[in-house]
Amino acid sequence: MSDNAMSTPIALIFDAMDRTVKGPSGKALKRKFKGTVTFVVKMGANETLKYHLDLAPSSPASSCVAVNETKDADLIATISAKDLVALTKGESTAQRSFMDGKLKVKGNMGLAMKFNVVIGATRKTMQKDVKLPKSKL
Repeated sequence: MSDNAMSTPIALIFDAMDRTVKGPSGKALKRKFKGTVTFVVKMGANETLKYHLDLAPSSPASSCVAVNETKDADLIATISAKDLVALTKGESTAQRSFMDGKLKVKGNMGLAMKFNVVIGATRKTMQKDVKLPKSKL
């Protein structure tokens, strides 16, 4: 998949994450996560996309938005686009990605341990977006 083709799924992932943290489960996520993360997504050799997730208790509203530079964050997470897609599909976990060297974190390691909470909630939002036929079994 080309870098341009990959940027669309990445945008969809972070759009779903934004809707998740602003939706009904947002307050619970904010209570569990309690922090901010800047995601640095490697699209290719020289291109990166950056998104800032704000679930800090002091923030008036939770959000996940694209940014141009790395904001002050409790945690900076760097991951390739391919590995982020695998993470959100449930093909891997944040802990496994970290142990395999696919996810690099800088900052509050306690927040890194809570990644799966946010990723799992985002995955549920994305599954709701895709209307799958119900099984007759």
